[in-house]
Amino acid sequence: MSGDEAGEPAAAPQEQEEAPEEVENADEGDPAPADEQHQPAEELAAEGKATPDEAPISGAQPETDAADAPPEEGGAQQQSVQPQDEHAQPMTTIEPQDQALAVATDNAASPLDNGQVASPRAEGVNDSNAIQVKFLVLPEGFSHVGTYARDIPAVYMYSQLEKDLFIDKHHFHISWEGHPFQETDILNEIATIPDDGPLILHLRFDALPSHLRTLSIGEITPGCKNVTVSYGDGIPNQSVIVTVVIAYDRKPFIGGFRHKNTGALFHHAVSQTDPVEKETKLVSDKVSRETQTQGKTRTVQTVRECATQMAGPGLLVNTANDFVVTSRPYCTSQQLHTLRVSSAVVIQSHTRSWFARKAARRLRGEKEEVATEMAKTDDQRRREHEEKRQHEIDRRTHPRTQKDFTTLYNELEMWRFLETRKIKESDMSKEEKQLALQELLKKETKLLQTIHKLQNAAAKENKENRITGFLQSMTAFRKMGTTGINVETPFTVRAKELMDLYSGLQLTGLNIDERLDILLHVKWTVKEFSCPLTRSIVELVDREADILNRGRPVKTLEGQRQQLHNLFLQFIETPEFNPSALNHQTVPLEYAVRPLVKLDNKR
Repeated sequence: MSGDEAGEPAAAPQEQEEAPEEVENADEGDPAPADEQHQPAEELAAEGKATPDEAPISGAQPETDAADAPPEEGGAQQQSVQPQDEHAQPMTTIEPQDQALAVATDNAASPLDNGQVASPRAEGVNDSNAIQVKFLVLPEGFSHVGTYARDIPAVYMYSQLEKDLFIDKHHFHISWEGHPFQETDILNEIATIPDDGPLILHLRFDALPSHLRTLSIGEITPGCKNVTVSYGDGIPNQSVIVTVVIAYDRKPFIGGFRHKNTGALFHHAVSQTDPVEKETKLVSDKVSRETQTQGKTRTVQTVRECATQMAGPGLLVNTANDFVVTSRPYCTSQQLHTLRVSSAVVIQSHTRSWFARKAARRLRGEKEEVATEMAKTDDQRRREHEEKRQHEIDRRTHPRTQKDFTTLYNELEMWRFLETRKIKESDMSKEEKQLALQELLKKETKLLQTIHKLQNAAAKENKENRITGFLQSMTAFRKMGTTGINVETPFTVRAKELMDLYSGLQLTGLNIDERLDILLHVKWTVKEFSCPLTRSIVELVDREADILNRGRPVKTLEGQRQQLHNLFLQFIETPEFNPSALNHQTVPLEYAVRPLVKLDNKR
């Protein structure tokens, strides 16, 4: 079959019969066809020949029809671009900036000696620092190959992939074993470089471009090309992004014949048929008794003939590089046994010392762990003792609960008892003892007054905390069903509005306009209901507004404001005005006596 044209194999054998003298053996004659077939794309470009990936640039029609053109035997397979007009003959033109990429991609289609695919950037990287990188696109399954330096920053890999695949670098991400590559990362600092084979990195696209969707699982692409399609005069050119796919290599030239006149190649039958699979033999058959005992006779011929020559008359042998080989002292079996025993003793001593060091290291570690644990336990015990001591001090200096005040009263009573006994058992006279008891009584009275002040302050603070907790519990979100979703209901919204008004009434340091605005909102809120409680609140609001407009001092309103706070809190605690308060009633409504909240329309 012809290597250049698909239509010549049928006519070439007939020409061979007519002019047999014009056919020569390619092995004995001119080996130009094999050299031309394996000539690199760079040399073809330098000689002015068209590479396999390039399309004709001139406007002339090809000599053979498209149906007679031979299929490409190997190299980079491209996606075909069909013309829109069936009468116009399309021509594919590669732009000048993509010619270097076309030549490099043609080189990338040839496999290396070790079965790897060459990269178009392999020539620009030092061989000792170069590494082949295979970008596996997930989840599509195709891959892209390239050669980079081991210490290359990731920003250069993103830029190179942007040029090769014609996609913005912000729309894809590179990762290695789940670790994403940032633009400031270095390749060999993030990924482990394999000793043999390419480094496999994962490549993910935010959205797969349309020119890469034709690739299937397992296909390898060295990059894409921007191809300009010309449809002839009067029709505008169109730019198309073509994805290059690495396919099988060119068919190797194993031997054959070449026609002198036409240059047609006639390959041997071995290159036209499928290879015969070799029969795999078991390893056990190679080490059987038959293969070990069967003898074969082979002739032995020395490599260097001069080694057997001797000096003689007319022949001078150079002995400048000769040297004498002498045998070493002979070692008997007893000496060998003694050497083995002594070596075994040395090995055993080192092994036992290693075991001893391991045991000592383990014991030291256990001792350190015990010491560390004891230190932690002592530190925790000391810290707990200090916290308990500080808590007892706070209970006496800032008592809050009834238990704290009971402790203070008991300690005060114990102190008074001890001081009284000390005075009575002393050597003082009766008058001095009486004076000392009077002083003790004064101290006890003063301490009782201090305890009462602390008790009043604690009661006030506890009341404020209780009211704040009550209001926050009413405004908290409600959890619906088993899902635990927080829901805001109309009841919680109403409770939150009332809590904001109550907090506004508690504020101090406001000017007259701000205070009147809060009072007005409270009045509008309570006037929605008609009962003795709401009328009392409205009356207090109007009275305070009138006093403020008269310019009276704020101190004269403290009692009135406290009464307003209590009445408005009672308004919040009433379920008829605040439905969220129904779940916080200590006494059921049917048993509670509430004359102030009895509505006028309910008699």
